[in-house]
Amino acid sequence: MINRDMVVDFHHTNYFGENMVIVGTGKIEHQQLVDLSERFFSNLPRKAPKPLVGKEKAVFNPGLMMIRDDD
Repeated sequence: MINRDMVVDFHHTNYFGENMVIVGTGKIEHQQLVDLSERFFSNLPRKAPKPLVGKEKAVFNPGLMMIRDDD
């Protein structure tokens, strides 16, 4: 079961400046997007507060597995 502490820990671990992208679509003025971004995201830390785990690059292994079934 997910509890409040788990959600808060997830938020602190994953929501930081270098891990986020802000995108505006539709009819929105650039300066308005900048102002809203600064208003809501300026208090986030720039870098991860904790060391990130599991950040190793994935390795693609193009293997094929076949199972014979005579039934």
